Amino acid sequence: MLGPPIPRSKEAPTKCLALDCEMVGVGPMKESALARISIVNEHGVCVLDKYVKPKVQITDYRTAVSGIREENMISGREIQLA
Repeated sequence: MLGPPIPRSKEAPTKCLALDCEMVGVGPMKESALARISIVNEHGVCVLDKYVKPKVQITDYRTAVSGIREENMISGREIQLA
């Protein structure tokens, strides 16, 4: 016989996650590059929210769409994508 369900905190790991990425334009052709990654669990609790510095010069912040501004990149980290 199973007991009552164990209450879980909203911060506890969940089976479902949602991912959103914001992109900026880089290089002369304004190709897309990752500038922010955000992950929330199924309760809407933030698991990860980081700015990412592209390895090439940003030529278009796309602020109207991405919300990214030059000052956000100060706290950005370079990452290595496999």
